[in-house]
Amino acid sequence: MNVTTLVFLGLAVVWAIVLLPEVVRKVAGGRHSDTIRSFNRQLSVLDRSGGREASAPNVIDLRTRNATPATARVAPVVPASVRKRRQDVIMVLGSAAVLTLLCTVAFGGVFLVLHLIADVLLVTYLVLLNQANQAGHAAAARQARPAWERGQDDLRTATVGRATPAPRRVAN
Repeated sequence: MNVTTLVFLGLAVVWAIVLLPEVVRKVAGGRHSDTIRSFNRQLSVLDRSGGREASAPNVIDLRTRNATPATARVAPVVPASVRKRRQDVIMVLGSAAVLTLLCTVAFGGVFLVLHLIADVLLVTYLVLLNQANQAGHAAAARQARPAWERGQDDLRTATVGRATPAPRRVAN
């Protein structure tokens, strides 16, 4: 296998990584079998238009955060722009790792160092992203609890129940 073939193969892999999610999204969007996602999309359109309050005042919004963690699992709300940016960063780091791997196989030498750097960056980003998601889930779960339940945390962390130093006697 010569170098030109490897370079073209690398470019094809990078373009496939970039274009494949869009193709899959369009193919999946063409089918109307996902009724839950369709219903959620229609509900969000109604929510944005404000028509829900005027037309049906007796509707209870089950998406509020009044549920306890035992009955509902609350996920942190991440803006769409943040999710898109995170996906883009993962895509770029993954593409860099694959491309430097192909260059390492083809040329060796300095590309091995670049490949290891790309791998370390990708793994580090994924670990930090996982930690941020776990912290967000914990914060969302705390906020989802009722106020009277959140007040118990103060009692658990207070000094009540801990040994307090006894007063010392001082001899004259």
